[in-house]
Amino acid sequence: MNRQPVLDAILAGTFAAAVLAACTSSPANAQSSTAIPPSLSTPDRVQTSIGTLEFKDGEPSMATAEKVRDTLDFMRALNVYNNSLLTKATLTNLGNIQLLNSRRGMLEIVAQRGFGPEFLDFFGEVHGEGAACGAAMHARQRVIVEDVVTHPIFVGRPAQGVLLRAGVHAVQSTPLITRSGELLGMMSTHFRSRHRVPA
Repeated sequence: MNRQPVLDAILAGTFAAAVLAACTSSPANAQSSTAIPPSLSTPDRVQTSIGTLEFKDGEPSMATAEKVRDTLDFMRALNVYNNSLLTKATLTNLGNIQLLNSRRGMLEIVAQRGFGPEFLDFFGEVHGEGAACGAAMHARQRVIVEDVVTHPIFVGRPAQGVLLRAGVHAVQSTPLITRSGELLGMMSTHFRSRHRVPA
């Protein structure tokens, strides 16, 4: 009998339990009786795409634990949105979710439905206001474009042609804000005809 899969499962479970305990314990209650050797120490700050994560002796700060929980909540919501709600809730099959890359100050598409290579190449990274999602990122509020052809965000800009070639004539972009007020990303839905999106 091959016991390796069982041993692997036990090790993976033990590791997951240790990580979970570290993420959910309170730094104020943590005590260490032995100093950590420099060769085993972890950095106090780590730059990631979701921002700076802070640790003390390898244990996440409360702000870091909250940021990771917010990101996990977002990823779960993304999964539900992308797999079922996009068509049912918005009556469209075109949409994308972007995460804010805080180091680069731009939105990056992490999930999408209905778009081809030109759209994904052009809107794969957005940092300016030449798109509804960029304008919503800077304003920190929902942006609704009922007609891509006439709206000032798009008139005379390269994004307009990309959207029209993708069959998009209206778009709404809604910022995703964490419980602590930080911008986490953007949810955008796109429509194949001029469309009045309820405010």
